[in-house]
Amino acid sequence: KIMKTVSRPESGVFQSLEKIIKMLSIGLVPMAALLFIANFSAARVNETLIAVSSAVLGMIPIGMFLLTSTAFAVSVLKLARRKTLLKDLYGIEMLAASDTLLFDKTGTITDGNLEVVGVKVFADIIGESQTDAFSGLCISDVLTTLLTTGAGANATAAAVGERFKGKTLRTTDAVMFDSDKKYSAAEIDGQYTYVLGAPDFLTDDADVLEFCGESSQKCRRTILLARAKNGIENISPEFLTPVMAMALEDSLRGEISETFAWLEKNNVNIKIVSGDDPATVCEIAKKAGLSGTDKYVNCARMDDGALKEAIDGNLVFGRASPEQKAVIVKELRRRGRVVCMVGDGVNDIQALKQADCSVSFACASDVARNISRIVLMDSEFKSIPSIIEEGRRVIGNVHKVSSLFIMKNLFLMFMTFLFAVLAFIDKDIIYPFDAKKMMMMELFVLGAPVFVIALESNKKRASGNLFESVLKNGIPSALSLIISVSAALAITAANGGEQQYIGSVAAITLTMSSFVCLFFTASPLARLSKITVALMIVASVVTIYLDKTILNGRFINVDLPSAADFLSIALCVAASVASNILLRKAFSRVAVKKTVGAVARN
Repeated sequence: KIMKTVSRPESGVFQSLEKIIKMLSIGLVPMAALLFIANFSAARVNETLIAVSSAVLGMIPIGMFLLTSTAFAVSVLKLARRKTLLKDLYGIEMLAASDTLLFDKTGTITDGNLEVVGVKVFADIIGESQTDAFSGLCISDVLTTLLTTGAGANATAAAVGERFKGKTLRTTDAVMFDSDKKYSAAEIDGQYTYVLGAPDFLTDDADVLEFCGESSQKCRRTILLARAKNGIENISPEFLTPVMAMALEDSLRGEISETFAWLEKNNVNIKIVSGDDPATVCEIAKKAGLSGTDKYVNCARMDDGALKEAIDGNLVFGRASPEQKAVIVKELRRRGRVVCMVGDGVNDIQALKQADCSVSFACASDVARNISRIVLMDSEFKSIPSIIEEGRRVIGNVHKVSSLFIMKNLFLMFMTFLFAVLAFIDKDIIYPFDAKKMMMMELFVLGAPVFVIALESNKKRASGNLFESVLKNGIPSALSLIISVSAALAITAANGGEQQYIGSVAAITLTMSSFVCLFFTASPLARLSKITVALMIVASVVTIYLDKTILNGRFINVDLPSAADFLSIALCVAASVASNILLRKAFSRVAVKKTVGAVARN
C-alpha cells in the first residue's frame, strides 16, 4: 500500500527550465509579430521574413535542455562506476540540495550484523538446559518459539536465534512484534505467556534498567524476555516478571566517522532517528565522531506536537516509531529544510517516502530499496559525500550555462523590440542580427565553452533555485550586452555606415562582449574551460578574417571593420566589463535579492 502511494518529487531544475521557457515563449510571439508588422512592405518581403525568423530563432534557448540533460546523464554514468544506482536522471539533484540528513541506526550507521554478547538472568533458571523453574520450559525453546511466531525476520531475531537454538513449541495465541508496542508475545500450550521486547517498555525493575544502562554505555542494545502473569491480553509492566536480558552488539560501518566528519564540515545538519534506546544511540553517535550527542529525546509516548517542538536542538531521536520518523521528516520540510532520509528497514519506509530524497543500500529490505531514489549498490556509506559533490557540481554548472543562454535571449528580445520601434519610425532600418551573424556567438561563446563548463569540476555549492540564479546572473549580463552593442550600433550609424556594415560591427561587439559576460557568469572557470575560451576567442577572430577574405561571407557574413571601428569595438567591450561589475554589485543588494526571490516563488 505504501509503495502504491509513493510520489516522486519533480526536479526543481527542470521545473525552473520549464518556467523560463514559458516566459520566453510568451514574450517571443508578440515580439516577432511586432517586428513583422514594423518591417513589412511589399517591396521587401524576403528581408522581413529573414529578419523575423532570425529574431525568433535567436530568442529560443536552443541547447539549454540538451546541455542540462547531458550534464545529468554524465553524472549518472560517473556514479554508476562508483556502484551507485540512481532511479531517475535527476535523483542526484535533491541529495545535492539537501541541508538535513536523517539516519536510522541499525543497518545504516552500523552494519546490522548483531551478536548477543551478554546475558543476565533475573528469574530462577535451572540446570545446563536453562529451564524456567516456574513453567518448566527450556529458555531456548521459548525464545525460538517467540522468534518463529512473532518477532519477524530481522537482525535482532537472527542474533538471538543464533545464540539460543531450540525447538518451536505449540502456541495457542501470539502477538506479532509492533513498532509502537516494541514487543512480541506468545501463549504456549494455553498456560504460559512469554514476551520479548524493549526493556523500558516492559518493566520498571531497577536491576533490569541498571543492566540496560551498562549496555548502553558500551554501545549495546538490550532486549528482555519476560513472563506474563495474566495471559496475553494483559501485557503491561505490573503484570510481567523479567526472566532474562540479552545485550546485543553491532559494529559501526568502517567509513561512517569520515562520512559524518565530511557532512559536518560541509554544513549538512545530521539527525539520527532510531527505534532503539536513545542512550544506546547516543553512545553509537559519539563513537562515530558526532558532536552534540548529549542532545537527545526519547520519543516513546510523545505526541506529535511535543515531537515537533523537540526537533530543533536535538541530535538523537530514540524509540521513534515509523510514524514518528515520518512526522519528523514532514515537519523539517514544512520549515523549509531539504531533507534526505537514509534507511534500510521496513520501519524506515514511511520516512523514506516523505523525504525529498531517499537513500538505501543493496543489502536493505526489498521495499526500502525499491522506494528509495538512490541505492548504494556496494552498501558503503562513504559513497554519500561523492554523490553530494557530484550533485553540487552538476547543479552549479547548470546554473552557469542556463544563465548564459538566458543572457542571449533577453538581449535579443530587447533588440527585437528596439528595431521594431525604430522600423516604425524609419522603414529603411532593418533588424541586423540575422542567423549568420549570430553564428559567431552561438558557436564560439554558447558552443564549445558552454559544453565544457557544463561538465567541468565545480566544488562550489549552488545557492538558491535555478530560476532565481538565472535572473540574478542573466539579467546583468543581458543589460551589459545591450549597453555595449547599442553603443556600437550608435557609433557606427553616426559614422554613416551601411546596414550590412553596422550589423557586422554589432555582431563582432556582441561576440566579444559575450566572452566578457561568460567570464563573469561562469567564474571561477576550471583550467580546461579557460583554455577552451581562449581558443574560441582566437578562433572567432580568425573566422572573421577568413570568412570575408576566402569564403566571401558564406559562413558568418561579417565585414571586416575599419581601424577606427576596431577602436570603437574595444571601447564597447570595455564598457561591457565596467557595466558587468556595476550591475552585479547592484544585483547583490538585499532589496534586489528579495525582489528576485519573490518573482521566483510566484
